[in-house]
Amino acid sequence: TAMSLGADTAADALEAEGTRGIPEALETLRTVAGQAARAQTIIDHLRVFGRRDAGPLGAIEVRSAVDGAVVRAGAALRAAGVEVVRNIPDGLPPVQGQLVLIEQVLVNLCLNARDAMLKRPEGQRRLIFAARRAPAGDRVLLAVRDTGGGMPEDVVGRVFEPFFTTKPVGQGTGLGLAICHGIMAAQGGAIRVANVEGGADFTLEFAIAEREAPASESGLRDAPAQEATHV
Repeated sequence: TAMSLGADTAADALEAEGTRGIPEALETLRTVAGQAARAQTIIDHLRVFGRRDAGPLGAIEVRSAVDGAVVRAGAALRAAGVEVVRNIPDGLPPVQGQLVLIEQVLVNLCLNARDAMLKRPEGQRRLIFAARRAPAGDRVLLAVRDTGGGMPEDVVGRVFEPFFTTKPVGQGTGLGLAICHGIMAAQGGAIRVANVEGGADFTLEFAIAEREAPASESGLRDAPAQEATHV
């Protein structure tokens, strides 16, 4: 509707005003182009949301997925003054999944965290990745934590619902976290969210890849965490 009305408005401006209507028509056409880009984004999200088959799963390193996501979202995070801290222990076993899809989940969480922290003062915007092996030993947990102040409790229970969003009209499709939920479930994992002191904590749960040798498990469960790194 927005594109159709915009095109009509631009045409009317040119017909009624001739060359004098060009600036108004150009502004309207730019709006049309923006709406077309938004439509493309929504359609892309719907296509991903509609795919339930994750395809062949491989063994991926959590550190590689985090590094890749930080590279992809790095410019946006730096522009917002967000400090990224990575606490990924050495020796974590590889997990089951597809690297591109896991990076997509992490990028989405990065950008949501950035948006949540924009109202925080400079120097108080931190995005923290913390990985560990679950106590049971057959899962790896990756927490993505921000300092955005957290979410209302009624929102926490709905963030993974399709088309639910707290962003202003025109700024969110409400499918990002629903897609994240679907991707994690399709790869044998899970995602959950909780408010923590100062922000929100999204925890990704991964199944350990089958290629890991049983003999190596005992030496990895208590592997020391490396020092946090910053970008």
